[in-house]
Amino acid sequence: MDSYQAQLTVGADPTPIETTVMLDGAQLEMAASGETLGKWQIADLALERIFGGYKMRVEGESATLKFSEPERFTEALNLATGVVSKPEAKPQKVKKEKVKREKATKTKGRHNPAAVEAKQTAEVPAAVETTSAPEPAAERKSAVGWLDEKLESAQKKFGRYLPDWVFSRGGVVVAFGILVLLLAKPEWFSVLFLVVAAIGLITSAIALLDQVIAVRIFRGGFTPVQGLIVSLSIGLVGMVLGALAR
Repeated sequence: MDSYQAQLTVGADPTPIETTVMLDGAQLEMAASGETLGKWQIADLALERIFGGYKMRVEGESATLKFSEPERFTEALNLATGVVSKPEAKPQKVKKEKVKREKATKTKGRHNPAAVEAKQTAEVPAAVETTSAPEPAAERKSAVGWLDEKLESAQKKFGRYLPDWVFSRGGVVVAFGILVLLLAKPEWFSVLFLVVAAIGLITSAIALLDQVIAVRIFRGGFTPVQGLIVSLSIGLVGMVLGALAR
């Protein structure tokens, strides 16, 4: 099994990771710092060739591999996936066939009075059809359509940080219910936020120690520093809610 040296970047984290890539039949395996990052089917990675490497999707996250020998890896990848270059089509033959059909149609039309009459009829400009203006009700978007549009826009911006169900109608209902509970029972959420903040601070601190651990924990969605900031913010909100509950 051949190995290839590459630099891996995941999600929004610009820091490259020195990675060893191995091809085993229809599977691709990656390792960094002597630890295996994972093994995936090549067909599931949606590889897209770029200058010096490939873009791909790893467990829902966007990642980039820049190889020290990209051509060598590409040859091995083509052999593994059975890709064969197809010869370009010859348009000249198609052009000749088209010319022949046009000549045959013109010749047939000259000796066929019915065809000539049909052609003259077709050349007469047709009456311009007028369409009534759409009703104002059809132009206005419904409230449901507006909500779906906003959810889709939010998913494009923040989809890599949160699961897909958050950006659905059910996610909106859940968010509204949480807001109602937050106003009714702030002391519950104070304890919950403080616990989440503590877990986030511990996890982010551990991730700062090793880049491989950071990739496994945050999967490119956050950096450890961002995790610390978010955890501190959640803890601050928890303390504010605790003060309001008293």
